[in-house]
Amino acid sequence: MPKIDPSIVESVVSAASAAIYRRDFAAFEAFAGAEDVTNPAQFAAWREHLIKQTTLAHATVQRMLTSVRMVMREAAARALISKAAYADFQFVRSAQARTMKGRERPFNKTRLTSEDVRRLCDAPDASTLLGLRDRALLLTLASSGARISEVVTLAVDHVLANGQGRGILVNGKTDVEWRRAPLSAEAGEASAAWLAARPVQSPCVFNAFDGSGARVAVRHISRTAAWQSVQKYAGQLGLDHVKPHDFRRFVATSLVRRNPRQAQLALGHKSLQTTYKHYVLDELEDGVVDNLF
Repeated sequence: MPKIDPSIVESVVSAASAAIYRRDFAAFEAFAGAEDVTNPAQFAAWREHLIKQTTLAHATVQRMLTSVRMVMREAAARALISKAAYADFQFVRSAQARTMKGRERPFNKTRLTSEDVRRLCDAPDASTLLGLRDRALLLTLASSGARISEVVTLAVDHVLANGQGRGILVNGKTDVEWRRAPLSAEAGEASAAWLAARPVQSPCVFNAFDGSGARVAVRHISRTAAWQSVQKYAGQLGLDHVKPHDFRRFVATSLVRRNPRQAQLALGHKSLQTTYKHYVLDELEDGVVDNLF
């Protein structure tokens, strides 16, 4: 049996998805051994291990199982394994949420109000280069609904202007083609101010800073650095457990009240059900049942 290289999925999924599949497949390979990754019995044993021997959340376990199935699907398409073997992987049941109750991270989804977002976007000191970049970064996250991976790698050529419609072009993990994400006028102006002020020429919008923030690099900011920036300003404001993805949920929750279809398009979801299920953070309002009868 030939060795299964998870990079075979790179031609059929986005780069972001391929990276996730490779990482999850490596975890399966570490459990089963390189010679036994095509054994569905090992896959079933790994599922039980993830459920019973780890503290991973249900959604994480589901993602890891799906990653391996997707690699095996492509392996079957390339005749690296038989279609019957792939079917055996499909036959292994998914993890059931009801058997993993209490495993979800307590602060997995932090709800941001409009006031919270305004305070966060105003927190950076725009009189400094670092503050200019961070303000533009936060405003882009807060108005585009784009994933952090899409924002940190944003290219100057993918910021729409001059009659193209306002927005940014992104190609995320579920996108087959480039799609337009929204961008507020304020975010566009802040990005333009940062680009005009930065002392380097670079194809990326959001540059990294080297030397303890003293020197602007040509390369783009890393996801880790962007996370740290978000959490730095949130910490200064006393906002706990704020993550870059919470801005994406903020956009979804805000837009869905105005126009659900626009919310779906902004996030690039194939189904409106995905927008509602995973991103809209609604709560019961006081008095909602008053005067029903």
